[in-house]
Amino acid sequence: MRLISLLFCFLIQQIITGQDCRINLKVQVKDHHDDHPLEFATLFIEESGKAYSSDENGNILVHQLCPGEYHLTLHHFGCDPVKNFLTLHRDTFFEIYLEHHAHALQSVEIKDQKTKNTGASKHSIPSKEIQMQSDKPLASILQNVVGVQTLRNGSTIAIPIIQGLTGTRISLVNHGVLQASQQWGADHAPEIDPFSAGEITVIKGVDAIAYGGNGLGGMILMEPGPILKDPHLHGSLQSIYRTNGRSYHLGVKLEQASDLFDWRITASGKISGDYSTPAYYLTNTGTKDLAFSALGMLHPSPSKLVKYYYAYFHSNPGILRGSHIGNLTDLMEAIQRDTPFFTQNEFSYHIAAPRQKVSHHLFKNSYQRDDDRSFREFQWAAQWNARSEFDVRRSGRSEIPALSLNLFSGHAHWKEQFHQSTLKWDYGFSYRYFLNVTDKETGIIPLIPDYQLQNPGAFLKIHYPRERFQWEAGVRYDMNYYAVDYLNRSIPPKIEPVSKLYHNVSIATGTAWQMEPLKISANAGWTQRSPEIHELYSNGLHQSVAGIEEGDPALDKEQSLKAQLTVQWLQNEWLSTEFSFWFQEISDFIFLEPQKEPRLTIRGAFPVFLYKQTDARLYGVDGLLRIEWNHKWQILNKFSYLRGKDKNGGPLVSMPAPQWSGSIHKYFLPGKKFRKLDLFIAGSYQFTQAYYDLEKDLLAPPPAYFIGSVGVDAEIQLFSLNWHFGIEIENLFNKKYRDYLNRLRYYADEEGRSIQVVVENGILAIVAKFR
Repeated sequence: MRLISLLFCFLIQQIITGQDCRINLKVQVKDHHDDHPLEFATLFIEESGKAYSSDENGNILVHQLCPGEYHLTLHHFGCDPVKNFLTLHRDTFFEIYLEHHAHALQSVEIKDQKTKNTGASKHSIPSKEIQMQSDKPLASILQNVVGVQTLRNGSTIAIPIIQGLTGTRISLVNHGVLQASQQWGADHAPEIDPFSAGEITVIKGVDAIAYGGNGLGGMILMEPGPILKDPHLHGSLQSIYRTNGRSYHLGVKLEQASDLFDWRITASGKISGDYSTPAYYLTNTGTKDLAFSALGMLHPSPSKLVKYYYAYFHSNPGILRGSHIGNLTDLMEAIQRDTPFFTQNEFSYHIAAPRQKVSHHLFKNSYQRDDDRSFREFQWAAQWNARSEFDVRRSGRSEIPALSLNLFSGHAHWKEQFHQSTLKWDYGFSYRYFLNVTDKETGIIPLIPDYQLQNPGAFLKIHYPRERFQWEAGVRYDMNYYAVDYLNRSIPPKIEPVSKLYHNVSIATGTAWQMEPLKISANAGWTQRSPEIHELYSNGLHQSVAGIEEGDPALDKEQSLKAQLTVQWLQNEWLSTEFSFWFQEISDFIFLEPQKEPRLTIRGAFPVFLYKQTDARLYGVDGLLRIEWNHKWQILNKFSYLRGKDKNGGPLVSMPAPQWSGSIHKYFLPGKKFRKLDLFIAGSYQFTQAYYDLEKDLLAPPPAYFIGSVGVDAEIQLFSLNWHFGIEIENLFNKKYRDYLNRLRYYADEEGRSIQVVVENGILAIVAKFR
């Protein structure tokens, strides 16, 4: 028996020592923009725990590897990490392209293969930047893009502004589907969880033709990101804590891939209480959010792909209690007060009226077929958006919603791409249907009426790619047919069936010239936008903005002509600069005009806003400068300026003031334990909006202000796990200020200092509160 054991051990030893561990792995790392090799990239092999760096040619050489499975992670200065899974049987070589200039407007889209950009202006926010801020509203994350600002309603409700335009003029595409939500104003945050997004791209140009909608201002694409082709189960647990509001955010992500089926699940939740200014609490500004998403991808064959996607988002935000006033005298006093009415001197997680409750469901199914010369996709989607708004009501009726709406929508879309000689053609057809139903048990006339909307559309795009020159053009037609149960303003009011029909055409073209190191891109487009239901038929108290809004059924559709020129200079890895000059003329521009005199109702005293039209002209410039040296330092500067005028040369309301932001990053080259270490300071200066008309506003714009921040971002290997850890102090100097683009600036200051702690793959984030 002992002899048999010795022989068995001898055979095992011979098998182990006889294994051929002479496999060579070569990786070449390149810049996605110009194929320039990237030096000092670091490759980590999880199984061995070893790290390897790229040389001046971007090459990484690894010798004496045994056959088997390997998890690889590639890091580089200022880039998102890239993960790969390999099964090695022989010597292997492959290339990895990194988006080294992620902050540039003209960044590329990364899909199944490396592509070049045309004249459309794009900016992609990398996944790590999203995850660090995934507890914030989507619009707050988008502020990292130059030319994008935020229109807010307090601390928790925000929507993006792209080059001066906002609301329904910006199309939001969630996993290939136009987001359908209650489109009655510019003050309801998108019902999307940023934690579920792998990449967010802002697009202004011809690429928006394929998606339709009323996107005069631009488009926001949210994608879940690719699932790593790895048969092992992978997951992460993220925890974020912020001192201001004492908010907790927890997110979980799981994914796995196989030859036949890939899947990913995300879930997140957030609770926050009263936010605070440097001097007082913002009573009733907390929120409770919950989100879930599931993605499945079936691979029947190498050329076919079937996708299933479901997303759920629920939010219950509070509205500043001091914004709802009982009479005209108190309203005028509230606008002049330093401290809002109803301000409590202690923190609370309690959310009372006024508040909102929003739920959104999205289900999508798509079929894709990708042959050598063509790509086809058919998708259908269904969405359900339920919104309730709770006002401060007498006799204990505050728990009965003052507004309750349900919006159901269906979406079907077919598109095809094919190559013909030197041209690439894209065409497609779509149909969308909306049904909005109001709850008649609220006891209050609803802000918008019941309605149906039918929206068929079709598009065609042509792409002509050459080595140093590209041209792209597209055209789209949309029909919008409204059937409305309009409650007229007669005494007594009566329901009047109304129908409206609009025909919209969009045309756009873009070109790009590559002349190393200079790149020039140009884009122009003409777009028509029909009025939305809230612009036509709003009639009553819009509780989320504490104001009365009235639409105008006689509004005509907008017609916009926009041109943009972008000049970009990329000097290898260490310098890039970019300036984008744009101009836009909009005939019959629809805007919400504040009225000088407030109105007293049985629900209280509120400012009045009317939807009106004028001919508008907008123009501006967005600039960016990035400097890097020694692969250890990076300086970023961003600047945006725009001016909006009406047909008489007067200022448009709610136009962003000039803004500058910048940051300095100190990177430490990766080591065996520290995969990433980034120390940074940042700041932003918001100029005073000096171009305004006091006759169209309740208060003059607030003065300019500077906000500073400081932080650290690190990735380390600990207990055989990769941990992401970050700390940031926002509003470092606890500055007291008010923001012109916050609709509640009439009543309260902005938030004071806050400390954020992020731990990924950890369970607990603890930090002391500093005020």
